[in-house]
Amino acid sequence: MIEKIPNTSQTHSYCRCGACGRILPEAEWAKAGVDTRTPCCGASGIEGEAWPSPAVTKLLETASCQDVDSPEQLQLAAVFLCFAVENIIESILIGRAKTPQGASRPSCPALENGRGFESLALAFEKVCGESLADRFENLGGGDFMTDISQLFTLRDKLAREPGYKARQSERKAVLAARYWCLKYFTLLNNNLCTKTAVKKAAPAARPAAARTKSVLVVDDELVVLDFMCRLVRRQGLDVFGAATGLEGIKLFRENEPDCVLLDIALPDMDGLSVLKEIREINPAAVVHMVTGIGGEAIEKQAKKLGTRSYISKPIDPGVLIDIIKNI
Repeated sequence: MIEKIPNTSQTHSYCRCGACGRILPEAEWAKAGVDTRTPCCGASGIEGEAWPSPAVTKLLETASCQDVDSPEQLQLAAVFLCFAVENIIESILIGRAKTPQGASRPSCPALENGRGFESLALAFEKVCGESLADRFENLGGGDFMTDISQLFTLRDKLAREPGYKARQSERKAVLAARYWCLKYFTLLNNNLCTKTAVKKAAPAARPAAARTKSVLVVDDELVVLDFMCRLVRRQGLDVFGAATGLEGIKLFRENEPDCVLLDIALPDMDGLSVLKEIREINPAAVVHMVTGIGGEAIEKQAKKLGTRSYISKPIDPGVLIDIIKNI
């Protein structure tokens, strides 16, 4: 029997400000009274609207009623939670594209490619310039994003494999996701609102900044790809990630990165073939090979094709940071 986390996060009601977009507990709006200034930005004549929507609130309440010790109810909890998370992310993104008071429902071009957690996460990164994982980590909720990712993986497993026996860590991920859901998404929304307010207050005239250096990472091991992309991003560089050779070549052609970290063993084509293609696009490209398989012949061929270095797995973060500093 797994120790259950109390569902107190679902008992709180929140309101979103129609002026600044910040989300506060309904109790704070009640204290402000009627026809007074909002408790967040001090705007007058503005009312707070219920957040999340009644439909999402119902999804969260239904998910919280499910017993995760039962396989059937565990699946229901995962499905309802995933729907709720997708709706919440979408509402936050639409809030970022908010139009002036009184205008029609705002649109968010980044959402035009459809929904689903992956497309919404990509839309978030496109709109906000930072991944959901990095933003939650900055808010102190790195484990929350891990739980959310595990939740969506579990939902798909349960749908594909009837009778799948969930691990204890997966059940705990469901409990944690439904417990922390509103808290961390509220923090996320308000953090974005604060950053927007700072940008609006910044001086209009600024000297043009130099182009940010960028790195292309190509690796089919998603954990390794995510690790390298995060490390590069934390050094202040732009980063493009690809899990296949063809995708890597396409991103290289489109973005002209200053450096490439290229895995040798890829699912669709070997890294040396990708290196040849990159060299044809730009003979001066800076490419570092990354691999978990050794071999003098491979290393010799890579050097012959002009690779700068040969990085072995498991990857030493210090080695990557040195490469990034030299870009």
